[in-house]
Amino acid sequence: MKNRCIAMSVLGVFMASCCIAGEPALVDADLSKPRTVNKVSGEPIKLIAGGKLAMPIAIAEKPEPVIAAAAEFLAGSIAEMTGNKPEMVKKEKVEGPAIYIGNLEATKAAGLSAEKMQPGEFAVKTKDGSIYLYGNDGGKSTGSAYAALDFAERVLGVRQYFETEKGGRTVIKAQELAIPQLDYGDLPVFCKRDLWPYSHKPHMMTWRIADTHPVQIIVHAPQAWNKEEDYQKGRPEIFELHKDGTRSTASPMLCYSNPKTLETYLERIGEELAGGRKSGLMLGKAVTVSPWDKDVACYCPECRKLYDEKAGGSGSASKIMCAFVRKLSDALAQKHPDLTIIYLPYLNYCDIPEGVEFPAKNVEVQLCSMPGLAMFKEASVKKHEEDLIRGWVKVTGRPIQNWHYICWPAEYTSAPYVYGDAIIQHYKDTRDCTVGSFINGEYPEV
Repeated sequence: MKNRCIAMSVLGVFMASCCIAGEPALVDADLSKPRTVNKVSGEPIKLIAGGKLAMPIAIAEKPEPVIAAAAEFLAGSIAEMTGNKPEMVKKEKVEGPAIYIGNLEATKAAGLSAEKMQPGEFAVKTKDGSIYLYGNDGGKSTGSAYAALDFAERVLGVRQYFETEKGGRTVIKAQELAIPQLDYGDLPVFCKRDLWPYSHKPHMMTWRIADTHPVQIIVHAPQAWNKEEDYQKGRPEIFELHKDGTRSTASPMLCYSNPKTLETYLERIGEELAGGRKSGLMLGKAVTVSPWDKDVACYCPECRKLYDEKAGGSGSASKIMCAFVRKLSDALAQKHPDLTIIYLPYLNYCDIPEGVEFPAKNVEVQLCSMPGLAMFKEASVKKHEEDLIRGWVKVTGRPIQNWHYICWPAEYTSAPYVYGDAIIQHYKDTRDCTVGSFINGEYPEV
């Protein structure tokens, strides 16, 4: 129960959804109202009769894995509710009523289309005795899967946030269930809702966990330049200089003040765009600036000029990194204006140096300042984090991505630590400043 309450607080703030089985409604205590609800008349549809689903679940012959997982989630939930698993058919259209998941021939024949929907958007509609669960399925968007999951949650009363074998799913038993005619839709408030490790376990997915944001980071990139011989021997100056005057290519940490580092960035980006070897920096149209997983502490003369001990543990290297990001921003604006930099302020370069600007407006920040979400119960911690968020928004002209931790303080105490209200308030207060979060959770076997 504790895990379910915490998960509902953490994830529920991102989305809008609801349910009651037996007498379905569109608002429930732990869920918020859908974005669109249209009135529709007609007799209720008998969904469960005699402990069995009164119609099959239909999906494409070769469904996307995420849609197949969502269909299995729905079928498994109904099986737990009734004791009987529904029939699953892989057909675009079946005889008689069915629950259709996806943009199938039957969906189109019913006059339903996701063509104008935004990424992540979906609809749940009933028509002529059938139930249509469909949405925007382009690229990373999985609206049809969201529709199936939301239907299970909102209409059937299903809740799942952790593994079923650990009691992570709850259902409301039902031998008979008739649902009213439905016509509603929803769209994520935050497009980035990535919760590790659950986003990588589709059998545990709810539509609260997903990421349709187009700007994606490769954390601590590049991770392989130090293993490339032409850089080890021919371009060692791009790597961090140690205090003893040596450069070690055992670590991927770069020297961000050396002109050759910027030159290498631009060369590798150009090479990848031309169809050559991968740069290790790019996902789609996003170029990562995220140093290796340790403090930036290069001892070359150029880095030392910018290193600021007085800025403290969260800002001593901020001038170094922002200077590099600015140079890369200006260069990409000239050479590749369609690209966006995704920059991860982290460790000793979280803070914003005075006077920093990115006039090209091609820089987006994913902020990882690491207080731990639980610490937002302290007013001073919450204010500091949210002031920093707004500062980065002002500097970049873009909403930020969050990188938050829910594994803290859980890694340091076995006592119950419930802080849902603090999390909800944080997202309410920063709704206009963020596109959402990557949330680092616990680390079970995956």
